[in-house]
Amino acid sequence: DSVVIIVDASPGVPTVSADISYCLGDGIADITATGTNIKWYSDSALTTMIGTGSPLAITPVVGTNVYYVTDSINGCTGPADSVVITVTATPATPVAGTDATYCSGATIADLTSTGTNPLWYSDSNLTSSLGAGPTLAITPPIGTTTYYVIDSVAGCTSTADSVVIIVDASPGVPTVSADISYCLGDGIADITATGTNIKWY
Repeated sequence: DSVVIIVDASPGVPTVSADISYCLGDGIADITATGTNIKWYSDSALTTMIGTGSPLAITPVVGTNVYYVTDSINGCTGPADSVVITVTATPATPVAGTDATYCSGATIADLTSTGTNPLWYSDSNLTSSLGAGPTLAITPPIGTTTYYVIDSVAGCTSTADSVVIIVDASPGVPTVSADISYCLGDGIADITATGTNIKWY
C-alpha cells in the first residue's frame, strides 16, 4: 500500500508599495502588492481582512494607517508585509496680524503670526519666500506692501492670510517766509510757508 504526502512551498513575502504620506484632501493612490493570491488586513494578527487582489483602493483616516498583506498558494500563507499610509490634517489658516501705516523713516514693527510653522511670502501665489517663523522683520518700501503667511505641518499647508503695510513718504522741509525785523508799532506781516498741511508751533 502507499500514502502520498504533499508539502507545498509557502509563498514568500509579497512586495508591497512604499509607505507614503498625504495631506487631508489629497487624492489617495491605491496600494499594491505582488503575489499569486493577495489578501489585505487591517491588523497585524491578520484577523480582519479588508480586501483581496492588487491594487486595493483605500480610504485612510487622519493619522497613521497600517495595512498588512499576505500571499497564499494552495492554501499555504506566507509571512506578511505592511505599508504605512499617513494622513496629516490641513492646518488652520494663521492670523497674520493687523494692517499698519507708517511714515518713512519710522521704526517698522516685525510682522507676527499664529501657527505651528508660519511661512511668509511677498506674493499671493506663494512663490517668493521671505522666511519662516512666528515673526518676520521687514523693510517695506514707500507705498503699499502686502505680506502673505501660511502655516505648514508635515508638509501640509493652510490657506493664506495677509497683512498690509503702508509707508507714506514724509514731506520735505516747508519753505518759510524770510526772517524780518520790525520797530514797535510797525504793521506786522503774516508769516507764510509752502506745504500740504502746514502746522505752526
